[in-house]
Amino acid sequence: MTFCNKLHLILFMFFLISIDPAKGRNKTDYNVSRISHLLLKDADAVIRKKNITFNVSDRKSAYSKIVTAVTIFNQEGRSFSDLEIPYDRFKKIKNIEGCIYDKDGELVKELDENDIIDVSDVSNSSIYDESRLKKISLHYQMFPYTVEYSYEEEIEGYVQWPVWVDQETLDAVEYSNFVVTIPSELKLRFWCSQDSVKPTITLKGDEREYVWESKGLKKLSNDVYGDNYEDFATVVRIAPNEFEIDDAEGDMSSWKTFGKWYHDLCKGKDNLPDKVIQEINQLTLAAINPLEKIEMLYKYLQKNNRYVSVQLGIGMWQPYDATYVYEHGYGDCKALSNYMVTLLSKVGIKAFQVLIKSGNARFTFIKEFPNQMFNHAIVCVPMEKDTIWLECTSTTNSCGEIGSRNENRQALMITPEGGVVVRTPKSNSNKNVQIRVTNASLKSTGDLVLATSILWTGNQKATISSFVEYATPREIEEWISKLVTAPGLNIGSHKFIKDEKESVNKFNLNITLLRYGTPGNTRFFFQPSIMETRRSVPTEVDKRYSPVKFNYPYIDIDTVRFTVPDEFIVETVPNNVAVNFPFGKFYSKTTVINNKSILYERYLEINNYIIPPEEYNEYRRFIQQIVAADRAKAILIKRN
Repeated sequence: MTFCNKLHLILFMFFLISIDPAKGRNKTDYNVSRISHLLLKDADAVIRKKNITFNVSDRKSAYSKIVTAVTIFNQEGRSFSDLEIPYDRFKKIKNIEGCIYDKDGELVKELDENDIIDVSDVSNSSIYDESRLKKISLHYQMFPYTVEYSYEEEIEGYVQWPVWVDQETLDAVEYSNFVVTIPSELKLRFWCSQDSVKPTITLKGDEREYVWESKGLKKLSNDVYGDNYEDFATVVRIAPNEFEIDDAEGDMSSWKTFGKWYHDLCKGKDNLPDKVIQEINQLTLAAINPLEKIEMLYKYLQKNNRYVSVQLGIGMWQPYDATYVYEHGYGDCKALSNYMVTLLSKVGIKAFQVLIKSGNARFTFIKEFPNQMFNHAIVCVPMEKDTIWLECTSTTNSCGEIGSRNENRQALMITPEGGVVVRTPKSNSNKNVQIRVTNASLKSTGDLVLATSILWTGNQKATISSFVEYATPREIEEWISKLVTAPGLNIGSHKFIKDEKESVNKFNLNITLLRYGTPGNTRFFFQPSIMETRRSVPTEVDKRYSPVKFNYPYIDIDTVRFTVPDEFIVETVPNNVAVNFPFGKFYSKTTVINNKSILYERYLEINNYIIPPEEYNEYRRFIQQIVAADRAKAILIKRN
């Protein structure tokens, strides 16, 4: 055999070895040494790749493949080893694969079928639900290591297409891409949060391919960028014009047509037995105006119904009819909202369902880009001089209160003519108030005996109502322990009171703080600010890129009257403090009364939902002054 022939044979054998699947899986680009040093700074994990491929077959069928790989450096990054894949009867999951690679990129473990746990994705408030989860956890004992997952989705019937976020967390990203393929006869609509980011579009036969990609994204700081990816990442949303789910054809080319599709799903769902119609008309007979009728029927809904998730087939979209809700006494947000609209219609009041993206984070509503982004339904009742909004899943809200998770955001009102973009109301700080009045008796031992009364209104009331309604006695005690800033807490009696007439909640509490003060031979030191004081200042940064966000504007008012032990008189109290910024104000005032008692007053107001990034340094100074005021001490001295 000639030298050339031998060389060809060697090269050919090397080629066969190199393409052997078993061998190939051991050789990857996951060697940790390949990661740029720019991505390694302060890294708990680095996303090596996140690839989403989405292929549209027709207006009801699609296929996607997701591949992720994350290098994990320490315990804080171990959550990336876990994967949850949701699915239902419209989405089938196939070909799940997983591997672990060591720091050198060598394969050390492959996913076994027994590692995949299939569970129902049903909350405690669900009784009928087809949603399920495939849960996987692949862990390795030696850091750093890399976890790679891949799986495929077959979709039959869709309303919502995937969203691509190039940096979903603050962690560094080596490479991420989004590949969308669609038949040429179908239209792909897309929206990108960054105007400068454009897809690469390629015509491939009778299909068009769109590709977005990002690479080399450094780890971000929460103090600089916040924790909402919409404030720092590139976000790409895609949507169809025409779609079909469970034989229900729809048009998403405009908010009007999308709303019309949902309205048509609800047709015929507004029937009630005659006895119910007679009952509610009799109930509202004494009402002197439409508002009183709305209040009566809202209380009727709350008294007789509860929220239960019902997610079957197109039931994820189509509500159960009003008669079903009446007979069973429960429904999900869609069913309860439809029921409320039906009740109002039977007494001559026109109301509409509203689809909304509910949650603490206010995601961008893109008016020029109709797409499915909603997860909740509420009710809008237009009035001659005002509009009433109703959260129908709550048994504790007052009429007109929709809660911080629904307020101050755009939504889609469903009318017979189609969808109409509306904005839910904002709340003012003087609507969301917490008032605490405390009588505090100081003992010469340093103990402090407290009798506190707390009152909440608006969103502060709604938040505490939701908590108290489901909290265990132990959770209540844990919550009480967070109200004060000192150790040595002994909890006495406590009682929660719901005042429906005044639309407030109250809480009476008796506690003792052991050795709250520090008695010396001649002097006694203690901190007048007792309840939930500010303990830390936001981190100083060169430049802030995202706003500081609040769930709602609010006011907190504290009044504490301290009774001084007989053997002491007041020597020193904290200076009065007054701080005023465009986004809020704070003051604290300490008054000595006849050397026998001290009156401490504290007021904190945040008057908006966001503080722009350019005002971050002012916000930081604001908090600095509050922390200093809250830490200030009073001094008592023994009588001669």
